[in-house]
Amino acid sequence: MDIFLVKSLEYIFQQKKDALREKNKRAAQIEIDERMKVQGKFLEIIQHKGKHVAFYFVSQLNKFKEKQRLRKEGKNIEPELVRSGRGPTERPSLGKQPHFLFILADDMGYHDIGYHQAEILTPFMDKLATTGVRLEQYYVQPVCTPTRVQLMTGRYQIRYGMQHGVVRPPQPDGVPLDEKLLPEALRKCGYNTEMIGKWHLGMFTEDYLPQNRGFDHFMGFYTGSQDFYSHNKCFSGMCGYDFREATAGQPEVIRWDLNNTYSTGVFADELEKRLSKMNPSEPSFTYLSFQAVHSPLQAPRKFIDQYRNLKNRKRRNYNAMVTAMDTAIYKVVKAYKKFKFWDDTILIFSSDNGGNLKGGASNWPLRGAKGSLFEGGVRTIGFVHSPLLPVTDWFPTLLQLAGCKTSDYGGKPLDGVSQVRQLWMGSNGNDHARDEILHGLDPLNKVKNTVDPRQFPIIKNRTFSVDVEGALRWKQWKLITGKQSPDQNRWSTPPTTMYGGAKTIFDKVEPKKSKLVRLYNVVDDPFERNDISDEHPQVVNVMLTKLADYYDASVPPRYPAYDLRADPALGDGVWRPWRLTPAQMRNMTAEDKKKYSQETHVGSLRLNY
Repeated sequence: MDIFLVKSLEYIFQQKKDALREKNKRAAQIEIDERMKVQGKFLEIIQHKGKHVAFYFVSQLNKFKEKQRLRKEGKNIEPELVRSGRGPTERPSLGKQPHFLFILADDMGYHDIGYHQAEILTPFMDKLATTGVRLEQYYVQPVCTPTRVQLMTGRYQIRYGMQHGVVRPPQPDGVPLDEKLLPEALRKCGYNTEMIGKWHLGMFTEDYLPQNRGFDHFMGFYTGSQDFYSHNKCFSGMCGYDFREATAGQPEVIRWDLNNTYSTGVFADELEKRLSKMNPSEPSFTYLSFQAVHSPLQAPRKFIDQYRNLKNRKRRNYNAMVTAMDTAIYKVVKAYKKFKFWDDTILIFSSDNGGNLKGGASNWPLRGAKGSLFEGGVRTIGFVHSPLLPVTDWFPTLLQLAGCKTSDYGGKPLDGVSQVRQLWMGSNGNDHARDEILHGLDPLNKVKNTVDPRQFPIIKNRTFSVDVEGALRWKQWKLITGKQSPDQNRWSTPPTTMYGGAKTIFDKVEPKKSKLVRLYNVVDDPFERNDISDEHPQVVNVMLTKLADYYDASVPPRYPAYDLRADPALGDGVWRPWRLTPAQMRNMTAEDKKKYSQETHVGSLRLNY
């Protein structure tokens, strides 16, 4: 009996052993087949589309497999914060106030940096990012001015009426003078403040200029864009030169000597000159606001030649501009080291909005573009040398790192929250400084002749309606209301199409024309492909209520008409402030002040004249 039992157990064991061997054999064969399939696809892509596309394909496949593995293990795969190497998490405790170097690129696409597998050469930015903290849940505004004003105030633009569009050169508009800006707050706690580059926050009177809004020194231009070499800006038939330097409390100097010089390189050179005159033992805040990579698509020939094999001219020139900016940043950091600033410096890099697809940029694989409330318009490149992090949060974050109290900065309540703990001290996946971001809310952009068949009774008696363009992020959810233009609604094709053959992986674009409320889970669906508003009505109701609350708390948008008195041709051919400040009007009679205000529509800006 015992022998029979032993034989039976041996037989069962052998059966299981054979079955396991067969299973492992099949698994090994499947793995070999998959490897051969990938290898064949890789060789095919190399042959027909080039090695850049082939390596991009492999990298994306590996990322997909890794996410599948993490999902099976039940782990959180949200790309909150990417740390590697010696970064801010390994800094010694700050024994003194650090220097801040905040670098802002203009219109740089989410895809357009080396560590996002782009074909663009950005070796120095890649090094800074991979030895620091990469921000992969980093949000800005869809266009230039709103991002810059949030950075400078730490407050949503709905608080002061700048939620519609950008400040145009002849518009009598700017950041209201009762808003305290970041450089003013830092100067209050002992910082020297420096700005180099693009302002774009108003210039119609001298009070609105950067050197009068908290910066000790400014070198750059006031308008939103210009020729990279001639530094001329033309808008609505008005043309003028716009390159100057100014120190607070002193008249500005027009830098005619920099005509026919490339602005990206000039900004790096001018900052080096400033550093040579500054004391590294005194804390400094430097705002380096590049013109690149905004149109026009211009770059020195030596950078364009690096991409001479690209057939698409826009992509070729755009890539060259990015590489030129990477070189300029290298020069800036080299200067920081040369003049003994670097060891105590915190460097922050950001773009102001998503890339402009018509200007050679790529936000692949995100949906949308500059001007859009989809991820491709508002989610961008950022790193520090995050958790859910909008540009609004830099204001209180920098104040905390500087040892300043936000309650003492002298301004209005902030919408931003400090991210110091998440960035420098680490956090687990559930420890976030915020779980909500208002991406945009613009009552001047309303849908006409389109009605959503759903009623949304939750906001029936509210002033907010779903035909208003708006977007809100709450936890993993993102709600979009109103309508996006077709050019800003779509996904960009991979940049590899620029030199042959690749197609978008998406076969359709929603939303349907009649749908004015869309809901996405941007953790599980970061490409915003699947509208799930019908499946989650309770989430939609919560988020519509939040948007309605923001709407009720907002200031009506201020977007004044163009003022023909701004035309540089009426003066010396330079873009300058063209309206009088309150101080300059001090000696006017009450009747003359009233007449002047009526002539220049100053009253429409609700200024205290």
